[in-house]
Amino acid sequence: MDNSDVYGSVPDYEKSSYGKAAYRRVQRLRRKGRRRGIEVPPLGYELTKTEKPRIAFWIVAIVSAVIFVGIIVGIFLLYNELVKFFSDLSSLGDFIAVLFDPETLGVSLGLSALPGILMVMVYLLVLVLIAVPVVAAIYFYRFVRDAFYMAKCSKEEFAKGSQISSRILGLITVLLTAVVLFIVLLALIDSSGARLCIGLIFAGIVVALGGLLALIIVEKVKANKWFETLDEDKKQNYLAHEKALKAVKRRLRTEKSFWESLGK
Repeated sequence: MDNSDVYGSVPDYEKSSYGKAAYRRVQRLRRKGRRRGIEVPPLGYELTKTEKPRIAFWIVAIVSAVIFVGIIVGIFLLYNELVKFFSDLSSLGDFIAVLFDPETLGVSLGLSALPGILMVMVYLLVLVLIAVPVVAAIYFYRFVRDAFYMAKCSKEEFAKGSQISSRILGLITVLLTAVVLFIVLLALIDSSGARLCIGLIFAGIVVALGGLLALIIVEKVKANKWFETLDEDKKQNYLAHEKALKAVKRRLRTEKSFWESLGK
């Protein structure tokens, strides 16, 4: 892409400030923003790199990779326990038919439907769990990639960048979802083997994601304090740059939601 219309004679500080993937993301958002009337101002200075990589994030990435491999193994062990627990799948149809029989419903004043609904929910939960390894593998890849990104991104990005804020929100969401799922599974499953697998998987998720979340928050607090020491011109330039990128992303999300609503 020819950036002469964006930078003029000003050096392309973005190319020297961002990694390759982040640089491509910024240029892509700039093009999309321009088509929507949102101009992303170029960086007026080179972002401040850390004196040395944030080694703690590399360590978290490597340790988490090992933990997530264990989680995947644990999920397959959990499947084995669930197969034992729900071994008689063929009887589900007959069981539901009896529970929802009009005569049975009349005698029980409709209460016979409750076990059937509960059983259907349990089996739906099992179907959801079948997809967990694929989802976990995708998330694992992104998790490790993000940890390496945070190990070397600029101080400005860590202090005020939307990438870091979105990762904090994402980790909190995943942790809360894991807690809810953990409670639901413990309430529905009586098998001690399955409960042990669930407990180990949950512990691995909490250690990996909770550890990274705590590390990000601590580093972000430090970066925010440092950001306040910057020259006012640099602060305003980066904030305007980042604000415009956020505006483009919000517009894209709004458009996506609009077209999805039309498709329903």
